[in-house]
Amino acid sequence: MSAPAWRDWTPAQGWDAFAAHAALSDALWAGLGEGEGGWHYLNPTRELSIWEHEADGSALLIEYRDERIVRLQCGGGGAQAYLAPIAAAFGLRPGAAGAQARE
Repeated sequence: MSAPAWRDWTPAQGWDAFAAHAALSDALWAGLGEGEGGWHYLNPTRELSIWEHEADGSALLIEYRDERIVRLQCGGGGAQAYLAPIAAAFGLRPGAAGAQARE
C-alpha cells in the first residue's frame, strides 16, 4: 500500500494576493483539536503547524510567514476530507505538492 499523495492547496491568485488569511486560518483551526478532536498537533517551527489525523495518520500542514499563510498542504485521508470543504469555501484549488512555486 502506498502513501497518499501530498497536495498543495492554493488560491487562484496566489498567496501573496490572497486577502482572507486570518479568516482561512480561523476556519482551519476551528475544527482541529487534540484528544477527542481526533488530531495531534506538532509545531516544529514558529512558521509551521502540522495537524496529524489520529485515525489514519494523514496530515495537514500550514506554513505561515508574518501571520499570513504561504503554503497549505495535506496528505489525503481524514486530513483531506477535513480540508476540502474549507478550501472550497475560500476558493483554494488542489495541485500536486511542489508544483507551485513557493512564495
